[in-house]
Formats: sequence, C-alpha cells, structure tokens
Amino acid sequence: MKKVLFILHRMYFNGIAKEGGIDFIIRYFRQNNYQIYIIEHPLEDFSYSSRLIINGKIKKEYQISETPPLRWAKEIFLNKKIIKELKCEFDFAFASDPLNFLALPYAKKNHFAKYIFLHSTDYSKKRFSNPILNYIYQKIYKNAVTNADMTTVVSNHVLLMAKKLAPSAKIKFLPNSPSFSEIPKILPKDKNKHSLVITVGKMSDQIDFDKIITALKILKERINNICLTIVGNVKDDIVLKIKKENLKTNIIIKGILPYEKAIGEVSKAYVGIVYYTSKIDHVKYGDSIKIREYAAAGLPTVCDCITSTSKEMKDYKAGFIVENAKEMSQRILELMENDTVYNETRNNALAWARKLDKIKLLKKLFKDYNL
Repeated sequence: MKKVLFILHRMYFNGIAKEGGIDFIIRYFRQNNYQIYIIEHPLEDFSYSSRLIINGKIKKEYQISETPPLRWAKEIFLNKKIIKELKCEFDFAFASDPLNFLALPYAKKNHFAKYIFLHSTDYSKKRFSNPILNYIYQKIYKNAVTNADMTTVVSNHVLLMAKKLAPSAKIKFLPNSPSFSEIPKILPKDKNKHSLVITVGKMSDQIDFDKIITALKILKERINNICLTIVGNVKDDIVLKIKKENLKTNIIIKGILPYEKAIGEVSKAYVGIVYYTSKIDHVKYGDSIKIREYAAAGLPTVCDCITSTSKEMKDYKAGFIVENAKEMSQRILELMENDTVYNETRNNALAWARKLDKIKLLKKLFKDYNL
C-alpha cells in the first residue's frame, strides 16, 4: 500500500485538535487509500506531547521539555529520528511549515521519501519580535521553497512573495478550499434568515471582535432575534464582553467541534462573517478557510479586505467587503432583506467554490507524480 508522510504543528483547545488547511490534503490521500503517517508537534500549548500517528492511531508520544527556540531545534532532530526508525519509503512527504521541512531533504537523500513538498499555509516578515529569529525564519523559508519538489501556497500574496524569493522553484497556488461535495448545502428557504456564523480556531487577536459586536448591536435595533453562531474556542474575556453588551441571547458559542459537525453548523447559517485585524503580519499572507467554506456551503460572506481571499471573493461577487461595523451591518441587512441580491451572491459563491474544489485542484497538481 502507498504511504504518505505529513509533518506539522497542531493547535489544541481543551484536548481537541484544530484542523487546518493541510488537513484537506490529508483527507484527500486518505480517500485515495494511502497509509497516512503524521508527525505532529504542539504549536502553542506545550503541555501536549509530540506524536507519531499512523492511520489515525497514536503509535508513540515524545516529550520535549524545552521551550522555543531550543524546542524547535529538538523537533528537527526528532523528525529525522522518527523517519529513520520507520524505515519506510514514502511516496510523498509533506511539511506544513519551513521548520518541519528541514527533515525532508534528509528523507529524500536517504531514500525514505520519493518526493518532498512544502505546503506553505502562511508567511510573515515579522513572525517574531526577535529580529535574529526573523532573519533565520526567512533563510529557512527560502531553503524550503528552493529544495521542495513543489511548494504549494495558499494565497496570492504568498505566491508573489515566494516567486521573488526563489524564481527557479516550482511554486503552485493551492488555496484552503474544501472538497466541494463534502460540504452540505441547505436551501435558503429552509434556513433562519436572521442567522450568522463565524468559525474560528480561537477568538484571538487575529479577529477584530469589537467590530463584529458593534455590527450585531446595530442589527439588533432592526432585527431583535438576530443570531450569531461562533464555532471555535472563545476566551473568557470575550464571553464577558458578550454579556456586557447584552448580546447573550443573540450569540451562541458552540466551541471547538469535529470538522463534520463544524461544517454542519456553517451550512445552517444564512450569512458567513469575519473581520480580521491588520495588526498581525502573517494574517495578510494567509488564506481564509472560513470564507471558502462559507462559499462551498452556499453562504454569502461579509468581511474585511485584508486577506487575498476576500479580494478573490469580491472578484467572484460571492460576498461583500466592508470597511467598518456600520457597513458590515448594512450589507448583512441587505442580504437578509433582498432575496434577489442574496440568491445572486449565493449562486456566485457556489460557482466560485466549485471551481476551486480541492479534489480537482489536487488531481491536477499531482498528475505528474502518478497520484
């Protein structure tokens, strides 16, 4: 049986792993009957161990007591050690960031992997507060892009940057789009018109929640039963803010859910929303999974203009870009009260999502590798 290796960092919330853009690729290989090997390291909460997972089962756990940056160095050596001990020849090996990619040239050179890939989920010129670490990160990133058999990037911002960084490298656009057929679609007539949804790994500094709160307060003056469902981890200070603003009955917090349940909650809503902050550099270079999942479920999106995903959405007329909370409330209201605008935007969203179906994109990308 064919084998594929993934090396990645994983975020955890209350014992539940957050799935990201590379998980779409993992699911694709699983559906094609590959044996899935995953070397997984915790990203932020270091109370979790590093793990070797084979076909969904944890085979071994590894404790690393150090904190970054020493921890990251130890992860590189651990990745190589695990690859050597597995004694497999993987048909494909993926890393979801340049740090984890450092083990893959070793794997290819020693015939543990036929082809090695970097799936670049984001990028940042100012990832760390330490300028030395930023310099090292840039060097590692360039090394990964240069040495990968192919680098897939999730946003046009990263595509342009990576091509400048390594002009001779093979770099392809692979957005965080889901498999179109896997996302449930519910007809608008079967939905609550006054329902909104936002999906988040965690309600963090990446999201300008104050603007969303303000927009909800404006909407509540017109629609008393307006309802926002939050799928993801919400910190206590956000919960307190919701109570303080008298929005407790208008906001439902579902917490972290397994992917199928999370996307089920998305499909029930009428409009998808998000408002990123411009304060964090790497947000600009990322690709908004939530906007693409909203579109695949047939939801128009109302959002900011920070990510290239939002600009792409605007080009396809699959949603609306807004500059402030007042505009957000106005666009949401327009979608809820004007069926013609809603249906046109919904159809455009579905067409956009269908065009970027992850299955089609992956088949096209890997046809040269006999996948």
